[in-house]
Amino acid sequence: MLRLTSESGVEVLTVFGEKGVRVEALMGQLVAEARAFLSLDAPVGEHLADQLLLPLVMAGGGEIRVAAVSSHTRTNAEVLTRLLGASFRFVDEPEGARVVVEAKAG
Repeated sequence: MLRLTSESGVEVLTVFGEKGVRVEALMGQLVAEARAFLSLDAPVGEHLADQLLLPLVMAGGGEIRVAAVSSHTRTNAEVLTRLLGASFRFVDEPEGARVVVEAKAG
């Protein structure tokens, strides 16, 4: 587990051991994920973005800059669209993406 703290927030990266996989390989994977995250100009990591969608909907809209839009984020957006009438837009950018909540049902 690696915790990255900056002025924009905290990102926690985790790898899990597997039978037959050397610790050095796992640490290499963790370092590669940290370097990839740090190279982007996005305060929200790929695995946190899906968890922030509901607060955005409840706030009536907004947007977040994310490292990447995961399948979890897209699935969560679809569920929130069906349940709450939210509207999402995913915008690719050179260094990550933006997730925009455009509307919320009244």
